[in-house]
Amino acid sequence: MIQLLLTIAPFSRLSDWSVVEQWKAQQSRRGRPAQDIASYIKAFLIRIKEGMIDTTQLRKFLIKHPLLIIELGFDLHLDPTAPYGCDPEQTLPCRYWLSKRLRDLDQALLQSLLAATVRDLKQEIPELGETVANARETHLCMGKRKQ
Repeated sequence: MIQLLLTIAPFSRLSDWSVVEQWKAQQSRRGRPAQDIASYIKAFLIRIKEGMIDTTQLRKFLIKHPLLIIELGFDLHLDPTAPYGCDPEQTLPCRYWLSKRLRDLDQALLQSLLAATVRDLKQEIPELGETVANARETHLCMGKRKQ
């Protein structure tokens, strides 16, 4: 659990969530209520990272790890008698709603989030991605010499 937090938390902090805020503002202007979609995107990343096949597995996993629910940013259902002060069952949406929200994630939003994050990472680490490209080119050149 700690290792997962260490993996997901940096990505959450490194990602350009302003893209999500702009998307929410756009949705509000169209007469739709703004959705707090960032928590669902982060939960989806956990599902992918942990190799979970369905949302039922994700929900059970999150309920077992209330600190992760807090880190993801879901609106907490406070319960002073529960560990960490929130009730995970009440905090997380039901399996159906969680599944629907994940299934209906806006693909353009996800692409924009990824593109903005990669752009920002390249600004911070200019040589990002070059090592893999150089290693591949070297491997290809070496393969040609053997022929």
